[in-house]
Amino acid sequence: MTKMKLYYAPPSPYSRKVRVFIEEKKLDSQVDAEIFNPYGADTSRLTSSNPLGKIPTLLLTNGETMYDSSVICEYLNLCNDETDFIGNSEDRIRNLRQNALANGIMDAAFNIVSEKRRDTEHSQHWIMRWLSAIERGVGAIEKDIAEFDSDEINLGKISMASAIGYVDFRLTDNDWRSRNPSVFEWFDEFSKRDSMKNTIHGELPK
Repeated sequence: MTKMKLYYAPPSPYSRKVRVFIEEKKLDSQVDAEIFNPYGADTSRLTSSNPLGKIPTLLLTNGETMYDSSVICEYLNLCNDETDFIGNSEDRIRNLRQNALANGIMDAAFNIVSEKRRDTEHSQHWIMRWLSAIERGVGAIEKDIAEFDSDEINLGKISMASAIGYVDFRLTDNDWRSRNPSVFEWFDEFSKRDSMKNTIHGELPK
């Protein structure tokens, strides 16, 4: 059986979102996941599939390629009719809005990490701006937490859990828990899922 191939990186929250999505959709048998360093010496295999040279990138069995984590999840949602993690109408809009919020948190956290790794002087202005975006973003989740009462799994929840997990992984001194106790309780419970435990963040292999 020919399988789809997913290029991913263990530190990436965007990769984790897709990997959790795959597990929860029970598509593991249809996708081979391969760790790929987008910053490595030879990225030709990645760039030949994704002109942006980013992960995650999903190679389909027909030779087409999907990139951007949100687009990949949209495609994967069509690959198993038994479950719908995005929905239609109002459910779809809510899921896409929560996904966009989560992506914004991921972007801000990633930007902080990248800024602090620069050899030149770091911009405290931008670091504080991105930290504020994270604080407001997690605060927005706190306000919407009542929507998470059911055990339903969907794109919004997967995306937000992946974003919060990345803040924990990279910004260890960010005290989002004390400011957002309901998010803390929800995230702690959601992190017990096998899909989350099987995709815990890690560094790229040397």
